[in-house]
Amino acid sequence: MRRGETYVSKIEDSSQQNIYPADEWANLAEALGCQIHDLLPPDGAIKSDGTKVEKRVINFSNEPDVRLVMEGLIEADYFKECKSAETLFRYLKLGNEEEANTVRSILNILVSEKILIRTEEGYQAKQ
Repeated sequence: MRRGETYVSKIEDSSQQNIYPADEWANLAEALGCQIHDLLPPDGAIKSDGTKVEKRVINFSNEPDVRLVMEGLIEADYFKECKSAETLFRYLKLGNEEEANTVRSILNILVSEKILIRTEEGYQAKQ
């Protein structure tokens, strides 16, 4: 995972309630030789509080999925500071040009809707 042993040990310590943060799932999947969706609970899984968990795989070639992810990133203040498209692509660990084109398309839509601002450096959330 490109993290120190203490990082992994702290999260995997059974006496703690720590979990891997979502932004580490891609690194964890890579380290384990699997896909991110393999790390998620199966459909219909029961959480400890008795509620069901909906398993959903995000497809970066699907515009509604990309829109959902971009809106989540905006809400999480990812775009508080200007981000280049290339920085975003690396962050999302996009797999091919089709995914990059879909993300570009949604970024352009968000700019046209005045949700994001396009600058020479990249994209930023409207203040």
